[in-house]
Amino acid sequence: MSGGRLSWGRVVASAILLVVLTVAFHTVSHGEKIPVHRALNTFPRAIGMRQGVDVRIDPRFVDALKADDMLTRSYVSSELPTVWLYVAYFESQRQGQTIHSPKNCLPGSGWTPAESRRETIELNDGSQVNLNRFIVQNGLDRQLVLYWYQSHGRTVASEYKAKVDMVVDAIKLNRTDGALVRVSLPIEDSDTNGNAAEKTARDFVGQIYPMLKEYIPQ
Repeated sequence: MSGGRLSWGRVVASAILLVVLTVAFHTVSHGEKIPVHRALNTFPRAIGMRQGVDVRIDPRFVDALKADDMLTRSYVSSELPTVWLYVAYFESQRQGQTIHSPKNCLPGSGWTPAESRRETIELNDGSQVNLNRFIVQNGLDRQLVLYWYQSHGRTVASEYKAKVDMVVDAIKLNRTDGALVRVSLPIEDSDTNGNAAEKTARDFVGQIYPMLKEYIPQ
């Protein structure tokens, strides 16, 4: 009986906290002061031995996304696998401009998740990137997808934690800016478990993550 009361008490407390956070989120000043940062179209085109090529996006997708800045680029090399980089940055997420989860976007474009888990990548400089690892499939084609939410110097895999962090930052810092970063590449037929693709993707994340700090405000 006491356990039931305790569980019910937690539910009520969580509900009250959610209401308080939501009210504070919508009533706090909306004049957000975002630190100076660079535009995504100036992101380096040369990453190691790869050269970046901008990919055109359907204007309907751009309009629906409502991002303030966006980068969609393939990084190619004659000697290395091609890697795609996608970054969508939002200066504010108060007025219906919110980060769209790839979990919703990928199935809509014909890709079906075949495997998923969360991982933490340790970089050479000691920093960590918390991210989602997906293997998606469309017919016989497979892709490895790594993505994470990045804001104010942190990386988050969980979209729910990212939203909670956004509300807390809106109250404490009067900022709701943030970005989605996605790295993807094809998985070759010979790469049965996707291990080779994952090594390529991890190496690429290690190359771009230090650079992203100039484009996604800390």
